[in-house]
Amino acid sequence: AFAIFVGLGAPLLCFTPVDGGVLHLFNNASGAGKTTVTQVINSLWGHPKRLSLLRKDTPMAREQRMGLWKNLPATMDE
Repeated sequence: AFAIFVGLGAPLLCFTPVDGGVLHLFNNASGAGKTTVTQVINSLWGHPKRLSLLRKDTPMAREQRMGLWKNLPATMDE
């Protein structure tokens, strides 16, 4: 639930002195809901699967997409 609220509140960071943040969801177990949480966060702002950054994206491509999205959350699944 905390990660979903972080996704909802991400656009509000522009009103704070904080420049950004990172939330890392980690669990060794399969089926813990990491992918589901990232898809829920993406679905708040657009398409659940198409908004996710990919592992094969170059660092420049990731940076460009985050720059275009400004304060929207950027998610990346394993």
